[in-house]
Amino acid sequence: MLVKAQLVSKIAEIIQRRSLTRVEAAELPGLTQPKVSAMLRGQVQGQEPPRSHAVPRKWAAAGLPPNQARRA
Repeated sequence: MLVKAQLVSKIAEIIQRRSLTRVEAAELPGLTQPKVSAMLRGQVQGQEPPRSHAVPRKWAAAGLPPNQARRA
C-alpha cells in the first residue's frame, strides 16, 4: 500500500507542476476523470496491478521525463 501512496503522491505533484486539470491528467494515461479524482483522494484499493503499472509508462509516452515516469 505504501507504493501506491507514493505513486499517487508523485502523480499529484506532476499534475500540480504541469498545471493540468484532472480531465487533462486523466487523458494522458487513458483513465477517466472520476478515476483520477478517486485516486487523488486516496481511493486506490480497486486499481489492479497491471493497470497501475501501465499508468507511469503512458505518462512517459506523453512526454514525462523517464526518471520521473519510473518514480511516478
